Amino acid sequence: GSGGLMGVLSSGRSLITLGASVGQIRTIYDSTLGTSVLSARLQHRVGRGTVLSGGIVGIASDTVRYADASIDLSFTGTKLRALVAGGIRTGDLADDPWVQGLVEYDVLSRMTLELTMGRYPQTLVGFTDGLYMTLGSRIRLAGAPRRAASPERPVDVIPLGGNRVRVTVKYVGEVQSLELAGAWNGWLPVPLEKAAGDKWSIELDLEAGIYQYAIVVNGDEWTVPDGVPSEPDDFGGVVATLVISGGRAERR
Repeated sequence: GSGGLMGVLSSGRSLITLGASVGQIRTIYDSTLGTSVLSARLQHRVGRGTVLSGGIVGIASDTVRYADASIDLSFTGTKLRALVAGGIRTGDLADDPWVQGLVEYDVLSRMTLELTMGRYPQTLVGFTDGLYMTLGSRIRLAGAPRRAASPERPVDVIPLGGNRVRVTVKYVGEVQSLELAGAWNGWLPVPLEKAAGDKWSIELDLEAGIYQYAIVVNGDEWTVPDGVPSEPDDFGGVVATLVISGGRAERR
């Protein structure tokens, strides 16, 4: 078990996270270790569906101290998702570099095949390094997100100059908070500010392109507004699309 704090900074295509936590773990030898963790990570959207990430994690326990540096490249398509990652360690549990890979493919709307393989380093709980390969499938039982009850023109996008746009969402219903999550920042929900009536808005930096997005109601319900076209996502549900073209924004 552990607990801590994490800070997130989003700027354009990049996302920076900083974290710190403390906790306690039980080893395979039935003993316990107090731990503290510091982490820093940078994520950058290289192109549509492609994200490059890298970071450092430092871990200190009662008797062991080490740091892991890692980098990974991921791709997310309509049916295919792939990830390749590598890392290196320094400190008490110093180990050879490792490489890991993952490929997922949606053979059906609710069924995904998954292949993972690679090498993992030693762990703090006592396991040695090793090689692995898994092949399996996942079946999603949950349905698509409920569509939000909204009148006409539920989403408006107004260009503010440069890459800056204002997104306004009109939502009718019981709501304490509304957030916007999209492919431009790795689907991290960002709070919208309450405006007049049933409208909520936010300003974003978006380059020309086509983006997938959804709204999050009260922190846990992911929805797609009525009145905007949607397309299948990678998890058996649907997402809306937003088109930013030539310095002007339009709904799609």
